[in-house]
Amino acid sequence: MVVHNVSNITGEEAYNSLLQAAKRNLNKNYIYLGLGLCLGVPVMVVGLVEKNAQTISMGAIVTAFLLAIAVFIVVMLIRIPKDIKKKNKAVVENGVSYDYQFKEKSCDIIVSNNGKKKKLSYIYLDFKKVFEYEDYFEIRLVSKEVMLVKKEGFTEEKEKMIEFFKKNLSSNQKLKIVNKIKTK
Repeated sequence: MVVHNVSNITGEEAYNSLLQAAKRNLNKNYIYLGLGLCLGVPVMVVGLVEKNAQTISMGAIVTAFLLAIAVFIVVMLIRIPKDIKKKNKAVVENGVSYDYQFKEKSCDIIVSNNGKKKKLSYIYLDFKKVFEYEDYFEIRLVSKEVMLVKKEGFTEEKEKMIEFFKKNLSSNQKLKIVNKIKTK
């Protein structure tokens, strides 16, 4: 069954969503930092214990590399809000409207922003994760894009349409809808 949804996202909601996505992408750098620590610190300690100049210098090189990664992460964290506002000025200021058509195997979207319309189409295999919150669904795509689907945007019988929406998404066997609704 085809499920229709119109989600009007405010500038603030769009900004917060973009900020979270950018921070998630940046968090992968912590993995490199952790791996470097697991390699660099033991090498440095072994070099100091054995008083081996080559091992000490190798540990120092790895440590310098780690410091560079740490500085990069800090600089990027500081720049993220400014970059988002600069690169997505129209969306952050005016918001965006998504007109979704969720079909059995795919999703057609008309994105409207500042009087401009863009038509997109995705198959459900393009969806990486879907998170369900109290008022909306957050769809994360394999391409690292994020789309918000507001529950209030479902037409007609809201609860029935949400169930059809979930059923349509379940056609992608790898996709799971993660429940993030906070229980009281």
